[in-house]
Amino acid sequence: MFQNSSKNWNRLGNKVAERLGKPELKQIRLYDLRHFYSTMLYHKTKDTVHVQRKMGHRNIKNTLKYPNLHTPNRLKVRRVQSSNSGDCGKS
Repeated sequence: MFQNSSKNWNRLGNKVAERLGKPELKQIRLYDLRHFYSTMLYHKTKDTVHVQRKMGHRNIKNTLKYPNLHTPNRLKVRRVQSSNSGDCGKS
C-alpha cells in the first residue's frame, strides 16, 4: 500500500516540478514531508507524546528516531501517571 502512495507521490511531484520549472522539487520524498510535519509539530507543541499520536506510532521510540526530536535539551517526554485514566503529565 505504501509503495503505491510513494509512486503516486513521485508522479505528482514530477508534474509539479515540471510545471513550476523547479527540478529540485523532484528530490522531495513523501517521507521528507512526514519528517517535516513531525518536526514542526514538535517545535510548536514541545510534546513528543502528541507527535507520537499524530504520527500514528505505537511506540515512542519510533517517534524519537526523528533527529530533531531526540536531542537532550529539547526532549520532553510525557509520562503516563495513571494507566487507567489516560492522564499524562510532563516529566
